[in-house]
Amino acid sequence: EKHGIDFYYIDRPYWGETRNPPFYVKIVKNNHLKNWQENRPDDRFKKSFPWPIHPWKKDGKNIIVCPPSNAMKEFFNAHKWLETTLETLKKYTDRPIIVKNKGYNPIIGYDKHGGFRVEGKDNTKPSGPIDWDNAFAIVTYNSNITLEATTRGIPCFTNEHNACAPISETDFSKIETPKYVDREPLYHSMAYGQFTAEEIKSGYAWRILDES
Repeated sequence: EKHGIDFYYIDRPYWGETRNPPFYVKIVKNNHLKNWQENRPDDRFKKSFPWPIHPWKKDGKNIIVCPPSNAMKEFFNAHKWLETTLETLKKYTDRPIIVKNKGYNPIIGYDKHGGFRVEGKDNTKPSGPIDWDNAFAIVTYNSNITLEATTRGIPCFTNEHNACAPISETDFSKIETPKYVDREPLYHSMAYGQFTAEEIKSGYAWRILDES
């Protein structure tokens, strides 16, 4: 970014099998994830999307807050995200707020070159599963939990560094008025941001990424 050089970021996919065939990974050109929506056909979505899309759920009582991992807090300098987010939410809603900790969340440090390295284990006890039946909204930074939540019909509040930002509200002061928009076009777009090992080998993935 500093020198204006194109780069490709590769990581676990938005959905799909990554450790076994067909070995899906997400690939993003010049970004950490695909947080914008392209106009794409539904072919790749229909081929691989694993979950039903439920109608928006407009009841529920709990606000589920999923803080960024230690690595993401360090990468995006979001160390005070949880503190400021809870302060905002408590100012604009009286609903119960439940903070969900990540199950695997190693402590991050730096090597001599300035790169990340794992320096220890975070001993914070992981939270239990989300009570989806009683969830009113998910509030998170860049967690992929927003994808599962939106397919379940639970609206989301996110920061800009989230793949579901286009269908989520980014102003946390609007916690009582979530967005209930058409979700499927975003999923179509996301399907064109993840690829199989064979699509990478054949060059198909790079052609798609370079045209967008």
